[in-house]
Amino acid sequence: HFFSKIRIIWVIYGISINKIISCFSNVRNPKIAGQGILFLALGYRNKRKKVLQCSLLIDRIRFNLNTSKFVIFANKRLYMVYCKQMEHSKKQGRYDRLKTQLAELLTKCENTEARMATVIAVLHHKMDYFFWTGFYFLQNDRLIVKMYQGPVACMELKKDTGVCWEGINQRKIVVVPDVHAFPGHIACDSRSQSEIVVPLFNEKHELLGVLDVDSDIAGAFDFVDAENLKQILDMIFSVPYKKPDNLL
Repeated sequence: HFFSKIRIIWVIYGISINKIISCFSNVRNPKIAGQGILFLALGYRNKRKKVLQCSLLIDRIRFNLNTSKFVIFANKRLYMVYCKQMEHSKKQGRYDRLKTQLAELLTKCENTEARMATVIAVLHHKMDYFFWTGFYFLQNDRLIVKMYQGPVACMELKKDTGVCWEGINQRKIVVVPDVHAFPGHIACDSRSQSEIVVPLFNEKHELLGVLDVDSDIAGAFDFVDAENLKQILDMIFSVPYKKPDNLL
């Protein structure tokens, strides 16, 4: 009955804070009040998609109801988990669209470097939190920059230093939420806050280098980026070339 009342008020009054507070005014159980607040927060997030305003809404309801601080805190934490899940879903959807686009683009040329340049261009301009996007290649035991987009890059990275060399030496993906806390981080641009490095293997599983992506937002990268960027790098060598009719 309590949640039915909440739903009715939500439908009729939208985000009228006064009506929400009125609905909660007779609720004496802090746990139920907290659950109701979470329900409204999630609904508000879906409707307006503004995390800050939703947080302010929760704080205002807490102030007016004088409910249990622990319950409110716990539900705010649950709400933030929900937001993170929504963020993952949105990010995955964007990657899915990019992979569809690249699957078509990469059929137009069999040249590996042309394909890598195309991948960099698409990623850098379609992923708004990518600040620097490029490849570093192994050449005679040196790590040299190749095609990239973004600010001017370090042309060569000091051996066994920084995130890129970590990816090379470990032969695995490295996600760094805070580059300033990473030992030996090479600061090619002080605006970089977080970083992800994905090893690039050819069709023989030989290590060629790494894809390096920086963001000017702390904690920008997660498992969604790691999984999808790896799949995109695999596409460079796996997507079949379709010779255009005018070249036949």
